[in-house]
This record gives sequence, C-alpha cells and structure tokens, in this order.
Amino acid sequence: MRTDERIGRALAARDGAAIAGLAEQGVDLGDIAVDTVAGARTLLDEVLRLGDVELLRAVLAAPGISAARGLPDHGYWEWAQDAPLPVIREFLVAPGADLAHADADGYTILHEVAAGRADPAVLGWLAGRMPADPVAANGTTPFFAAAVHGHLEAASVLLRAGADPNAVNRDTGWTALTTAVVAGRDDLVRGLLAFDGVDVNHADAEGATALHHAARLGLGSTVELLVSRPGTDPSLVDDLGRTAVMDAALRGHTAVVDVLRRADPDAPVDAPPPPPPVDDLPEPNPVPPIADPPPGAP
Repeated sequence: MRTDERIGRALAARDGAAIAGLAEQGVDLGDIAVDTVAGARTLLDEVLRLGDVELLRAVLAAPGISAARGLPDHGYWEWAQDAPLPVIREFLVAPGADLAHADADGYTILHEVAAGRADPAVLGWLAGRMPADPVAANGTTPFFAAAVHGHLEAASVLLRAGADPNAVNRDTGWTALTTAVVAGRDDLVRGLLAFDGVDVNHADAEGATALHHAARLGLGSTVELLVSRPGTDPSLVDDLGRTAVMDAALRGHTAVVDVLRRADPDAPVDAPPPPPPVDDLPEPNPVPPIADPPPGAP
C-alpha cells in the first residue's frame, strides 16, 4: 500500500499510532501532502483541521513533524478558524509553537479565530495571552476582522481586551464602521454604533466619513442610524469641500437629503464648484528679470 493511502486511512480512522509508525519506518511526516477537497495540505494542517486532540498529540509526538515545521507560510493559522479550544491549547504546548507568530501576510491566530467561527471563549482565552490588536500587512486587526464578518459578540470581547475599534484597513482606508456602511449592513452599523469608542466621524484618506459614504450611496436607513448617534457631525466636509448632504444632492438622493436636512436644517445643499483641471490653472507669476549690475560694481 502506498504511503499516501496509508496516511489517508490513518486520518479517516483517527489512528495516531499508525501515523507515528510511518515516521518510525523513515517516512518524513513534514513532507507529506494530504489531498483534500480544498486542495493539498500538509499533514499537520489537516490533522489540526480534524479537531481531534488525541490524534494531534500523537502526530506532534512523532519524529519529523513539529509546530515549527509542517504548516504553510501563508495561512499558517487558518486551521484555527473553526478549531475548538482544546486543540488550540494542545498545539500551543508543542515544541516550537509560538502564540505570537504571524504568517507571511501578518495574520495571527487572533485574526483567524476572529474571522472564522469567532468563539468568544476562544477569543477571550487568546486575548488574555497576547496583544489584542496585532496588525496584519494590510492593516487588518482582529477587531476589524470580527466586525466585518458579522461577529459582534466577538468584537465586543476584543474591545474589552483593549482593541482599537477605529483601526483602518490599509487596502480601503476604512474603519470597520465605514466598511459596514459601504456594504449596506445596517445590522452591523447598528451594532458598531453601540460600542464605546467607535469614532463615527472618522475620515478616510479623502476626508469622507461614514456619513459621506452612506449619503453618496443613497442609503437612507443607514444615514438615519448615523445621524441618530450622539456626536455625529453632518457639517464635516471632505477633501472637495462637500458635506454629506451635498453629496446626496449631487447624486439625486432626495430622500437622504431630507433626512440630513432634518438633522441640520441650516446646512447648505449646493456643493462648491469642483477644482479646475490642471490644464486650466492660472499661470504662475513670472519670475522678474534679474537687473544687470551697475557700472563699476565689483
């Protein structure tokens, strides 16, 4: 029987002793690839995803495999998205395991759990043992991941652990609140607005707040949620000098204009003219000619 067939049977039977026996026969378990419906995985990755503590313990005890060798550089912690706490604990006590390890994209175990099943008990256990706000390469934090995946209870756990609710995703320049607004997820917007510390007036790189984005998209119910939050400032302007009501008016969202005018009756609706194209800018003042020195000057 081929090695891959023996591995497949051992995994199906959750037979750690059979896998350990292969290692004793000289098979390098760290080089084993397991074919799954999701593609090829390393042996350790597949064992972790199966969620069987006894099988994991047997595999980690076998020669040729360890927490430091046997998981991919990209997606190192993906298995943890749905892993029960006993499996996570078993892995973390293995030689070479590093709770603070970040994969090639900067994602930690806290990111993956927050984006996956987001079990509050698992997140609370992890957040009590590592920083609550590790930042991935694209700026994503575990709080951001939990919030945009709809895991508000998990986001609340992270918030209590010290997470920043206004962390910005570098790919979009948006906070979790703005991301939820643009996605049209009023349920998430409502939940995020209930959290202490969420900055409803946070502006992105173009000066646009969550209210600007909701107004531009004509999301009347979202606009109502935002303006009902104490502290929301509908008079803020973006980098073009436009308020949210101006954006709504420019796009013909009359119902949104009505909501915003009720929130700020004196707000002007007409947007300032756009800046002129670069080719139409006035010529700079010419540099005055330099006078010749007077006769006899040194």
